[in-house]
Amino acid sequence: MRYDRWRTLLATALVASCCVAACGERGPSEPRAGASPTGPSGVPGTSVLPGSGAGPAGPSAGPEATRTPAGMRLPGESGAGALGVAFPPRDESFRFRQELETVYRTGLQRAETSSYVDAEGDLVWTQEYLRYRVNGCGHAEAAARTLAQIDGAGIAPVCGDTPPGVVNFPPRDESYRFRLQLEAQYHDQLRRPPSPTYVDVEGSLVWTQEYLRYRVNQCDHVTATLRVVQQIEGRGIGPVCQEPNMTGQWSGTIDMPGGRGFTMSVIQTGNDFHGTYRDIAFGTVTGSYRPGGRGVEFFVYFGDGSGLFSGNFDGVGHVRGTMKCDKISTTFGFEMTRTSTTPAL
Repeated sequence: MRYDRWRTLLATALVASCCVAACGERGPSEPRAGASPTGPSGVPGTSVLPGSGAGPAGPSAGPEATRTPAGMRLPGESGAGALGVAFPPRDESFRFRQELETVYRTGLQRAETSSYVDAEGDLVWTQEYLRYRVNGCGHAEAAARTLAQIDGAGIAPVCGDTPPGVVNFPPRDESYRFRLQLEAQYHDQLRRPPSPTYVDVEGSLVWTQEYLRYRVNQCDHVTATLRVVQQIEGRGIGPVCQEPNMTGQWSGTIDMPGGRGFTMSVIQTGNDFHGTYRDIAFGTVTGSYRPGGRGVEFFVYFGDGSGLFSGNFDGVGHVRGTMKCDKISTTFGFEMTRTSTTPAL
C-alpha cells in the first residue's frame, strides 16, 4: 500500500492579512467591521468538524464553544494557557481518523464492523478525555467531566498544570475503559444507531491516542500520521519531535482586513529571542519561549506603535495564535512558518 499522500507537506492556508499597517506607519484607522476567520483555527474560536453539518452551539454559546456531532458543547480549539497543553485543531485530528479508516480497510483488509459512536464523536470525545488527562486529571475525573459535557453540563476546567518536558499520556487500559463508557453512553442515553466502521473500538482508541501524543509533543499533522502508520505496519515506534526553537527566518500572515503578510528573522538564546520584523514598515522583535507549555510571546516595536503576538507551536516550524496592536482594540489571528533555520540579521 502506498502512503505518498501522507508524505506531502501540508501547505499553510493563507488568509487576508495586514499587521503593521495598523501597528506602525498607518496608525489606528481602518479595520473593517465584521471580518472574521473563515475556517478551523488553532486559536480559540468557533469551528465545526468536517461533515457534521453543525453550526455554532446556539445563542448562549460564546466564541469558545462548538457544536459537536452529538450536539453538545465543546471548547474551541485548545491552545495552551487556561486550557493547558495545546491540542491540535480538531479538523486535523479528524483527518487522521479518516486516514485510519483507509489504513484498516485497504491496508489491513479488515472487515466492516460497527460502533454506536460515529467517527466524529469518537474523535471529539476521546480528544477531550485525553486533554483532561494530560492536564492533571485522573481517569475517573477526566471521564466524568467529558461524559458530563455530553449530558450538557458545560465545560469543566482542567485539573492542574502539566510538568515541563515531554507530555506523557495515560495508560491505554484506562483510556480504553473511557472509550467503553463512551460507547455505552451513546447507546443507552443518546440512543444512537450503530455506525459502520472498519476500525474496531480498541484500535480507534489506541491509534488516536498515539496520534495525539505525537501532536502535543511538537509533531505536525503529517509527521504524526506517518509515525502512527509506521507503527501499524510494524516498523517500530518513532520518537516524539524535538523541543521547538524560534531561531531562523519566518514568514506569516495576520487575519486582518486589508491583507498583507510579514517576515521575521530572530535568534533565540536560552528562552529569550530577539530580531527584526518587516512588513510595509520595519520593526524590532523581542520575546520569550515557554518550555513545556510550547507557548511563544513577542512584541514587535515600531517607531510609533507596537504589536503583541501570543501563540503556540504546532510542530517545530509552525506557530499560530493571536496578535493585538496597541492602537487597535481588536484581536486578530496569525500564523507563521519557518522558512529557514538560519537567521538573516
